[in-house]
Amino acid sequence: MATVVSQATVTAPPAAVVIQPPVTVVQQPPVTTVRAPEKALTPCQRMGAEGYSYSYAYSAWVRAGYPVSWDADHDGIPCEQTYGER
Repeated sequence: MATVVSQATVTAPPAAVVIQPPVTVVQQPPVTTVRAPEKALTPCQRMGAEGYSYSYAYSAWVRAGYPVSWDADHDGIPCEQTYGER
């Protein structure tokens, strides 16, 4: 009698392939801040900001020839908006 040997083929299960979903990257545009140009200071505002006294500002007004632009309400008292009524 002849013996029959059976051969079995063993196969490994297929490897799992994981596919990641596509990633969407949204790039935001750069932020640009636009500022309004700063107003130039009036002579009175500049002297006040630099710490000069009202007496100095009044003397500067006299030396400058009494410019009308320094006296907003045209009452003969300059720099009232910066130094207040004197």
